[in-house]
Amino acid sequence: MQALIYQASLYGLTLAAHGSGLAPGHPVELALDPDYIVTAFVQLPSRLPFGLGKPRRKHLGYLEPDVAEWIAPALERQVALRVRIVEIEPAHARTDGLDQILVSIWGAPEAFLSSEEIQMANLRAQST
Repeated sequence: MQALIYQASLYGLTLAAHGSGLAPGHPVELALDPDYIVTAFVQLPSRLPFGLGKPRRKHLGYLEPDVAEWIAPALERQVALRVRIVEIEPAHARTDGLDQILVSIWGAPEAFLSSEEIQMANLRAQST
């Protein structure tokens, strides 16, 4: 796996950065909507004592449209991606007063090539 996107910002955050239990390194799941909007989800542990209860899948926000456009074909093909939170900036530390969460996306670069691009790469490899 290689780093495909080092930092991509999420918008439309539904969880507060402070007090939600999120931290850098927390895994993020990406899902593709029919409108090609990429939604980010996180698994939060139960807050019941002694580890009782199930983890909850919570909606975190959306990937920016330019990043979503690039990543959507890989999500359609169900390519294995590793997405992690890399930076969390709470609202009180930002000039715009909004929380910011940045994620990194890791995967195989070949997964983002179209079938025509893969065929061209194979032809180039065979000719050398």
